[in-house]
Amino acid sequence: MICLIGIIERGESSASGQKMNWNGYGSIYHQVNFFKEHYPSFFKKIIDCQMATINIKLKNKFILNHWEYTFDKVYWLPNSNTWYEKLSFTPITFSYKNNQVQAWLYKAYKSPHKNNDFLIEVVAPYIKNLKINDICEIKINEKYIK
Repeated sequence: MICLIGIIERGESSASGQKMNWNGYGSIYHQVNFFKEHYPSFFKKIIDCQMATINIKLKNKFILNHWEYTFDKVYWLPNSNTWYEKLSFTPITFSYKNNQVQAWLYKAYKSPHKNNDFLIEVVAPYIKNLKINDICEIKINEKYIK
């Protein structure tokens, strides 16, 4: 396992719906609902996660060699059958203040963060008292690292 240390950073709040929302929800909620209908086996793996992302700034550049799951056309905007996004996920262990959870590295290919090799996004189960500027740790199987 490779261990990455990062600092939790404020995101755009689109994934959670706190800043921008679609029918009262963020993008993760609608993406997960798309998986429920079209990829039920993956839906079962991600349904226990919070409907938001955790943005983590890394000290060093980070690039994956490959993702565990990639979905080319996730139609997730409510009432839209034309707008879609490519999404990728890789399993990780996320550690924060003595809490360790199984989580997912997440990449949305239309995200403003997609080309930032120092910022990663994580989808994880709810973590109590998560705070901006706190240190966290990501463990990822080295087979995914480039």
